[in-house]
Amino acid sequence: AEQATATALTHLFVHPRYGGASNITIKGGLSPFMRNRLLYYIENHLDLPITLQTLAEIAGLSPFHLQRMFLLSCGISPADWHLRRRLAKAKTLLATLDPIAQIASVCGFSSQSHMTRAFKEATGCTPSVYRGRVRQA
Repeated sequence: AEQATATALTHLFVHPRYGGASNITIKGGLSPFMRNRLLYYIENHLDLPITLQTLAEIAGLSPFHLQRMFLLSCGISPADWHLRRRLAKAKTLLATLDPIAQIASVCGFSSQSHMTRAFKEATGCTPSVYRGRVRQA
């Protein structure tokens, strides 16, 4: 009897036909205008360290709230977005003949070894190996 009652109640509260939630959609996040504004700021300041506080001030939100809203809107944290954009810029510049140390500086990494570590973690190869692959293609 207890098992039947538990099963019936579970079915009642979980089944969408009886008021339960089937697919909960998370609403919220940044407005499209604010999202674009923050992404534009990050893209144009890849060579600088960007703090969560700075982005929060741009958005007019607390750092904690901005972190949550950015994650909802973009799927990753602001810091991860910033790093991915730096690495994307580095990949583009590695197709040129510029020295890797100069590329690291332009992309906002503190040193060539800093960029190499981040690049290898993200792509599985070093910038020089990546450059060789791009030149062969």
